[in-house]
Amino acid sequence: MGKFVAILCSTLLALSVLAPSSRAQNLITPDQSIGSVPDFGGTGLFGLYYDNGAGYSSAAGSPPEASFTASNICFPDCQGGNFSDPNGGLQAFTNGNAFNFNFFTSVEPVRLTWDNSEIDMSGYIAITTPGVYTFSASRDDNFAITIGGVTNSYGCCGTDTFQDQFTAPGLYRISMLFQESGGGSEMAFTATDPSGNCIIGCYADGVLQPNDLFYSDTDLEGAPAPVIGGGWAAITVAGLMGIGMTWRRRA
Repeated sequence: MGKFVAILCSTLLALSVLAPSSRAQNLITPDQSIGSVPDFGGTGLFGLYYDNGAGYSSAAGSPPEASFTASNICFPDCQGGNFSDPNGGLQAFTNGNAFNFNFFTSVEPVRLTWDNSEIDMSGYIAITTPGVYTFSASRDDNFAITIGGVTNSYGCCGTDTFQDQFTAPGLYRISMLFQESGGGSEMAFTATDPSGNCIIGCYADGVLQPNDLFYSDTDLEGAPAPVIGGGWAAITVAGLMGIGMTWRRRA
């Protein structure tokens, strides 16, 4: 019996070595699209800011303390940069890669540090060509991304890639949820198309290039509004604060 178990274990180990290391692709079908790609470029995703340290969060249904727009999610950049939390608040963290800031000072005064902060972004992503797209999520601390109803969630910290296979062009809902606990901070999202070309978070000669593949509800008047939060409410308060958090990945 012991010899059989040893042979079986050796066989399984050999199969695991021979198995391809690439992760299974998430299949995103036309019925997950809200419509065709517009003939104009998008202006960016809509973002909301919450001060977790003061007890505000999207999970609790709190009012946001600020809103903004971003066409590239490169905070502070998409080249591995990291932001030191005592060095400023929302505007400093986004490092010139966000605009249309609106601070709701009736909710809370503008905060000048970044510890215990939450960002909730939503809108639509334009897929112009069917095929397999590769996405990269860099974070410090926690980052969740939902595209076309498929969620990829990551705890602190590092960079992970995932692939979505789109069977048809169109506009697909996208939401991003980010939570920073303390210390250093990073929220970076990049993408390549089926040909391997960079399409989101791209640099040329060290300069971040414009991206018009993100659309907001303002861009698409009459389009169904994406749900702010995108499942964030299912994460516990302890998870929000980064205490013993393990995020489950759904493919």
